[in-house]
Amino acid sequence: MNSIEQLRQMYIDNPPLGHTKEEIKNMTDSEILDIQYILMTYFFND
Repeated sequence: MNSIEQLRQMYIDNPPLGHTKEEIKNMTDSEILDIQYILMTYFFND
């Protein structure tokens, strides 16, 4: 399993606010990476 598949599974198991499991399943790899970037920026940007 590559890192994008791992991220996708993590977000399927616990979808970010405003997203459903089905939406996450249908997202492109690029969209999964965008979510990861946005969440990391939000949580780790002081």
